[in-house]
Amino acid sequence: QRRPIGWLDLAWLVLLVIVAGWTFVLARPSAAAVRYPLEYAPLPIVVWGALRYGPRGGCLAAFVVSVLALTGAALNAGPFLAKSTSTKEAILLLQAFIGTISSTALLLSGTVAERAAAETSLRQLNEDLEARVGQRTAQLRLERDRADRLLRNVLPAAIIDRFTKEQLADQPLLAAETIAEIYDEAVVLFADIVNFTSYAAEIPPLDLLTFLNHIFSRFDRLAQEYGLEKIKTIGDAYMVVAGLPEPHPDGLGAIAHMALAMQAAICLL
Repeated sequence: QRRPIGWLDLAWLVLLVIVAGWTFVLARPSAAAVRYPLEYAPLPIVVWGALRYGPRGGCLAAFVVSVLALTGAALNAGPFLAKSTSTKEAILLLQAFIGTISSTALLLSGTVAERAAAETSLRQLNEDLEARVGQRTAQLRLERDRADRLLRNVLPAAIIDRFTKEQLADQPLLAAETIAEIYDEAVVLFADIVNFTSYAAEIPPLDLLTFLNHIFSRFDRLAQEYGLEKIKTIGDAYMVVAGLPEPHPDGLGAIAHMALAMQAAICLL
């Protein structure tokens, strides 16, 4: 795994290159070793520097090896003069060596740089995708909560819970079994505002809606207080039931108290 090069890494890499270069590039080889291309022994270190530390490591290693090779040739040492019969041949061997080391370092450094750029781009795309997925998930959760609140304003909580259980069982919300039950006892209350038609003709529509919302909000709190279930509102009509969808221990009494409380609430307006 490639990581940024630090001062300690720099010193370690240079030390390895100097030791290998001094042994195989700067020193004059023995007569038995001349037949072998030992001057290319530092090449694996150059490759390792490029793969480990990126372009900086590869180029640095190649530069140090090239300097050692030039120094050995200038000091009349090194393997290039020992392997050649003339100065021209030694220069050609030295050029081939430096070209091989440098081109290898540059090619590997370029490859590593392109790979690092591709990894960075892929990582950025992955982060963007995760952010989009998180944003979309939050939007879906918001829409689901909004739909749930809407359903709970329209349908009783027990019915919503039943729908939810059917959804968890991988059944469509509206394609599940028909919900139809028999209740032995239920009490229904219908309430209308007296003279609402004439009153509605005398005030602006916005004031009328505000008035109805204020009244029905109080009625909703009363229904919740007495354990009743609001069925619907139509205009100024308010319909509430006791014993549906859950049985009520005293449905008739709760409806009676609800009716008196509704009259008291109207009187307070």
